[in-house]
Amino acid sequence: MAPRIHPDPLRTLPKGIGEPRIPFEFTPPATDYETDHLEYVDTEGGQRITWPLIGKSLFHPEGLPTLEDIARANPGQLTFYGLGGFSLGDHHEFFMTNTVVHRAYRFGPVEVSFGEGSPLLAMLFWGYYYEKYFGSWDSSVFLRVSGCQQTDVERYVIAACLEYEREVGVLPAVMQLDLALLFAEDEFETEGSGVILGPPVVADLEPLRFFYSGVGAIDHDAACLAFYRVLEFYAFLAQTDEIARLRRDRTISDTAFVQDAVQLLSREEKPPLFRLLAKTTSQDILATARKGGLIGEAKQAAFNEAVYAYRNSIVHGKFGPTFTLHSTPILKPDEHGAPWREVLKALAWTALQTAGAHS
Repeated sequence: MAPRIHPDPLRTLPKGIGEPRIPFEFTPPATDYETDHLEYVDTEGGQRITWPLIGKSLFHPEGLPTLEDIARANPGQLTFYGLGGFSLGDHHEFFMTNTVVHRAYRFGPVEVSFGEGSPLLAMLFWGYYYEKYFGSWDSSVFLRVSGCQQTDVERYVIAACLEYEREVGVLPAVMQLDLALLFAEDEFETEGSGVILGPPVVADLEPLRFFYSGVGAIDHDAACLAFYRVLEFYAFLAQTDEIARLRRDRTISDTAFVQDAVQLLSREEKPPLFRLLAKTTSQDILATARKGGLIGEAKQAAFNEAVYAYRNSIVHGKFGPTFTLHSTPILKPDEHGAPWREVLKALAWTALQTAGAHS
């Protein structure tokens, strides 16, 4: 067994209880699934494919079926998580990132192990998995879960990833195969364009940092929160500008200035945000929000409330009468956070360019 990379000094390394049910490595390799691991029986309209090691089988339609076609041919048994993995009965597998060594954990009757992807995973995804982009199959580390129902698998995946981080020192994450890589050019053009004229550089460092971290965030909610911080920065800045205006008004007494300043700073957070949104929201942004199902109608007022409600759903760790708690699934693409990310990125960029100082 490989040594711990970043051992937790507050935690004793647990003792092993034997080899995992699904081996860490397959001999011959799992990619030799047709000849060495899986059993094929011809049947009407396709084949029944069985992996004897776990006693699981599925019906594979004839021809070149998509993953959706295969799932429809196995209703109630087979589920795909985008291009991140699959569930077949109580067996589940996922593509992973940040997995550097093999490990296996037992949680009651459920076994979760990090090792080579199984012959079944290789068979199902071989038309999508290109080693040139995603790494050699037999040297990559995947996640295999046995003994739990699909409704419970996500929490066991999270538990195993957290245990892996505590022991090994890096946090694994489910990886969606990025098919855009398959169409990328091998070489990028580096000559001929000359110097490209960029926009004025934003002088406000804090919101610029927020925007940068949002662009680079893997998680949609984390990205949206970073973009929202850009909006909050300039919404608050507008309040300070108003205070500065009051301060320069010689017709206002010192007492009235203090009262007005306190009133501005203690005002509900919605009005300054909504005023900023009114200045940064274009018709294209409203149309994108409408298309993404974020608002029912492309109206500024509805959009303002939707932005504020979404912010509350990812900031406040509780349910409330005015908003719904939102958490990001880790097994499949976040269809809720993705459109918000696109919209808030556009808003934050507009705020940087229109409300920020430039050098």
